[in-house]
Amino acid sequence: MKKVLSSRPLPFVRPAKLPTNGVSRWQFVAVGRGGIEYVLEFENRGKAIGVSLNHPHAQAYALPFIPPRVRTEIDQFKHYLDEVGLCLVCDAIKNELKTRERVINDSEHFISLIPYGARLPYEVHIYPKKHVQSISDLENTIGEFGEIIADTIKRFAAVFDELAYVMVLHTRPTRGNHDYWHFHVEFYPPWRDRARLKYLAGVESGAWTFTNDSSPEEKAKELRDAI
Repeated sequence: MKKVLSSRPLPFVRPAKLPTNGVSRWQFVAVGRGGIEYVLEFENRGKAIGVSLNHPHAQAYALPFIPPRVRTEIDQFKHYLDEVGLCLVCDAIKNELKTRERVINDSEHFISLIPYGARLPYEVHIYPKKHVQSISDLENTIGEFGEIIADTIKRFAAVFDELAYVMVLHTRPTRGNHDYWHFHVEFYPPWRDRARLKYLAGVESGAWTFTNDSSPEEKAKELRDAI
């Protein structure tokens, strides 16, 4: 099942210029039908991504299975909890804040950064500092969540000739207990630099192995200094 979610009543405003409370209006609804194992919520933005609708909109796919990418994250989160006794993301946030080399911005409850193992030059992750499993758990911090999303998009708009990205919400599966899961957002801009596209070529498409010839520290600094 697929659902398109328009960001009305401001359909023709670029996300970088949206008021911060605009993001808090996004209501991603988990479908309560039988057989749904995962709800994937995302936004595609820009011609470089291949977007067919001009106004800002998001999509939600209700899937009868857990996507392979999410399944891999589940396995890693569980393994880290079993081996170390900690949430992988909570521990990563603690370590990132020690050096701040890959941190782009952080507020009281959220942090944006380029991860150490970023597959794309400008791949940005947003993590709640508190261990939560889904967007519904953010409660009274949803406005601040919208602010750090808007902040990330503003930085993209300042760096790229064309504002284009995929934004995906990584939430817990719809069924079962998932205490190990840490809700987060991932951005995938398609750019190698300001104007050149980063193409997924032979090794990425054929082997699911990503090559990235830039350093996350370098790109994080570029985004930090952008605004």
